Amino acid sequence: MVESLARNEILRRRRDVSRVRRLGAKSGTRLLSLRCAPQTDSPTDNPGPSNLPPRRVAFLLPRAVGNAVARNRLKRRLREIYRRNKDLFPTGFDYLVQPTPAAGRLSFAELLEQVRLAARPKPEVRS
Repeated sequence: MVESLARNEILRRRRDVSRVRRLGAKSGTRLLSLRCAPQTDSPTDNPGPSNLPPRRVAFLLPRAVGNAVARNRLKRRLREIYRRNKDLFPTGFDYLVQPTPAAGRLSFAELLEQVRLAARPKPEVRS
């Protein structure tokens, strides 16, 4: 497994972020919200080869986290957690990670646990 986080693995277009925010399934914890939506060019929609990376992510931090230094520190920690734990995030999806202002006070280990809890698969409801 490649551990680097390439530039094309980050959601950069506003319309992609808006799509995930609007259509994405939401999960999370008290301190972290996670939304995921299928990629528009995913292999399930288009059986041909896809030019998108297997998964993409965006980190949206509120200004209430703190000043720019605090927000960037939290974003770097989240990016590193994502980079090291890509296996928690299924392929073919785009993700939005949105921490609450209180998440800025968490240690790296506590933040990792919050991401793991938010990303765990939910049991499917059968009728």
